[in-house]
Amino acid sequence: MSDGNSRDSRIKDAFNILGQGAAFLTIVVFILLIINANWQFIPEGDLLNVLNVLKIYAPLVVVLVTGIEFAQDRSFIIKLIVYIAIAVIVIFQFFPGTWENFIGIIK
Repeated sequence: MSDGNSRDSRIKDAFNILGQGAAFLTIVVFILLIINANWQFIPEGDLLNVLNVLKIYAPLVVVLVTGIEFAQDRSFIIKLIVYIAIAVIVIFQFFPGTWENFIGIIK
């Protein structure tokens, strides 16, 4: 039988790997967009649009995964605060004016 610590350790490891992968992909997206801003090797179209959307959401994923990973070993109150903050962020993604007012990506 596996104990609770082993399960918690596996979950923490999974979030750690997920966060590292998301951080690496975020760096790749930023590098591609920075190089493209100077030498425009990516043609206008779907690929550039996807990269521009990832430019906004990839850091958000990194922050959310890191927040969940942070809350793993904390008290119930800290977990509750982190999970409520994450829920607010995710829920407000569905309000049309949020991103327009926040960073102006919707035109």
